[in-house]
Amino acid sequence: SRPTLQEILADEFFTCGYMPRSLSPDCCTRPPTFPSYSRYSGNRSVAYVPPTEPKIDSMGQLANAISQMHLDSRSENLLEEKELEDIEKKPSRQSPPTHATRGDIAYPAKETITSLAPNSDGHTGDRSRSPPQRDSSAKPKPASMLLDTLGRCIDQLPKGAKTNPTPVNAEITWVTKWVDYSNKYGFGFQLSSDALGVLFNDTSRIIMSPDGRAVQYYDVTSKLYAYTTDCIPEDLEKKTTLLQYFARYMDDHLIQGGDLEFSSDSISWSGSLFLKKWFRTAKAIVLYLSDGTLQVNFFDDHTKLIVGHIKSDYAVTYIDQERTAHTYSLSHIIKEGCTADVLDRMIFARLMLKNLVDIEGA
Repeated sequence: SRPTLQEILADEFFTCGYMPRSLSPDCCTRPPTFPSYSRYSGNRSVAYVPPTEPKIDSMGQLANAISQMHLDSRSENLLEEKELEDIEKKPSRQSPPTHATRGDIAYPAKETITSLAPNSDGHTGDRSRSPPQRDSSAKPKPASMLLDTLGRCIDQLPKGAKTNPTPVNAEITWVTKWVDYSNKYGFGFQLSSDALGVLFNDTSRIIMSPDGRAVQYYDVTSKLYAYTTDCIPEDLEKKTTLLQYFARYMDDHLIQGGDLEFSSDSISWSGSLFLKKWFRTAKAIVLYLSDGTLQVNFFDDHTKLIVGHIKSDYAVTYIDQERTAHTYSLSHIIKEGCTADVLDRMIFARLMLKNLVDIEGA
C-alpha cells in the first residue's frame, strides 16, 4: 500500500542530510556534492543526529591529549593548557568570528621544511563529484608556470623605481590565520573567505564552510566525503572536533593578517580550495594554495606577499607593516617597476617557489 503523506514527510530522505541554503550556478552543468552517509560506521542509523554537546568522556580524552603536547616555548601561535580549557567550554563555530585584539605573533626561527599535501597535482580522487574552483572554467596554474612568470618579471622590470604601479581591484583568496600543530596533529588555517581547515600529519585534510555547517574530508587517498556538523560520521568525530578546536582558537586569539577585503557573497564556497603545501624557513613561512596562489609571511616585520593568477593575468599583493594591502598587476610591474620593498620580497618568493618546484614537485 502507498504510504501516507505523514509517513512520506517522516522518511529519512527529508529528515536527514544536507539542506543547502543556496546552490552554486555550477549545478546547472554538474551534480552538486552532498553529504555521503555510506561512510557511517557501526549500527548508527542514517537519520542519527548526535547531541549538540559532545560526549564528556571523549572530549575530555581529546582535551587531555592536546594539553599533554610538548610545545615549542618560543612560539606564541600554539594552544596553551589554560586556553584549551577556555575553548572547551565554548560552543562550536556557527557564526562569523570575533577577533581578539592581539598583536602579531612570534614564530620559531628553526630552519626546517615541512610539507603536507594529498598528492602532487592537488586533485581529488573523485574528480567528477568534486566542487569546482571559484571559476569553474579556470584550472589551477602549476607552480612552474608561476615561477617562470615571476622570474621573467623580476629579470626584465625597470630597476630603481621609487613608486609602485597603480593598484588594481582584484579579489584573491589567501590565508588570514594559521596555527602550527604539526608536532602532534597538523596545520590549521583560515582563508579570507572564512572557510577553515586542517592538514593532518597523515596527509588527510578537512575543510569547513564559512558558516560552520558543511564539512568536506579528504582521506589519505584524496577520496572526498561530505557531511554536516549535525550529522558527523562516527569515524570522523575526532578529526572534526580537532577542526573545531582550531577554529575556536583562531577566532578567539588571532587577528586577520591584513586589511585585504573579501566579499563572501560574491564567490560560492568550494571545499576544493585549500592549503596544499606549506613550509617554514628562518625568515618566513610559505603557504601554497590549491589554486596556485603562493603566500609568504615574513617573520621579522610581519609583512606578506601573495602572488597568484587572476583572470588572464598574474598579480602581486603586498601587505605592509601597517597591515595595509595593495594589489599590483605583474604586467604593470614589468613595465613600470616597483619599490625595493616589493622587489626584495618578490625575489625571496621566487626562491621559495623554486624550492616547491624542485623539491616538492608542485
